[in-house]
Amino acid sequence: MESKPVDASRGSNNPNIKTDVPTTDKPASKPRGTCSVYFDNYSGLYVKVYVDGYYMGTLSPYGAFTVNAADGYTEIYCISTGGTRDWTATGNCTGRYTYSLY
Repeated sequence: MESKPVDASRGSNNPNIKTDVPTTDKPASKPRGTCSVYFDNYSGLYVKVYVDGYYMGTLSPYGAFTVNAADGYTEIYCISTGGTRDWTATGNCTGRYTYSLY
């Protein structure tokens, strides 16, 4: 996935984000049916990962991780922690997905 510059006028009203980084220690509910989605970060930036708008974790520069997403997810959204670059993709867990961020 190639990054693109984030529109500077968007501010904090990002329609791609439903929930952001948790600020409490409330355990999350276990999703019904899950699939694994692998992310590989070649960008050199810290990147927050969202699946269907829900925060899933933060990738370190040149790092990788796997998230468990609900079956039938529709959108992957990633944004640098500084808010300057973002990536989007679609999927549905009918196959194995690997997203490489450049």
